[in-house]
Amino acid sequence: EQIIQTALKAAGLKYQSRRPTDPLLSGAHAVLDPEVRFIWVRDDILASERRLYIAHELAHFYLHEKGVL
Repeated sequence: EQIIQTALKAAGLKYQSRRPTDPLLSGAHAVLDPEVRFIWVRDDILASERRLYIAHELAHFYLHEKGVL
């Protein structure tokens, strides 16, 4: 958990848990919203899954920021 928090802070991002039906998730498990610098994550998943999805979205953030994707 500490690694995820450190990575989020370094990227200037935060995360927030949302209901699976929340429109911000668009049916996904997690979504990066770079405009508001948030990662939205389903609130009905295990903590280990949450960390995995946040790490995945952080990778998207860095890949898009660096122009790789």
